[in-house]
Amino acid sequence: MVEATGADGIDIDWEYPGGNRDDYKIIPNHRREWEVDAYPLLLQQLRETLGRNKVLSIAVPGLERDLMAFTSRLVPKIAEQVDFINIMTYDLINRRDTVVRHHSGIEDSRKSVQRYLDRGLPRDKANLGLGYYAKWVLTED
Repeated sequence: MVEATGADGIDIDWEYPGGNRDDYKIIPNHRREWEVDAYPLLLQQLRETLGRNKVLSIAVPGLERDLMAFTSRLVPKIAEQVDFINIMTYDLINRRDTVVRHHSGIEDSRKSVQRYLDRGLPRDKANLGLGYYAKWVLTED
């Protein structure tokens, strides 16, 4: 498909390897643990298939609780396979939250990027993904 369409490469947005997806109340995270180690292998196979002349990038979560597949052990392995990583520093509140706060605040965005750098992501592969939109919530008394 990449060759047929003349695309520059592939961007993978898997939300999220290891769990915490929109069906988290139906399928518990422990049933998705196998995805954590499978994710870098998928990226390795994609890189081998694409070669180094095509772009391979990924979108990754910004929240600590969603980083099951982005540990200090795995981030360096993942970084070897991709050209860059788009860190989603938006939607930092969602249906699992019980408090209201910024969904893409400056400090939360900085912390999101720092988590990946602390886990071994080279700075030259880190992209800040930021939301240019508003979120709203209804609160109860």
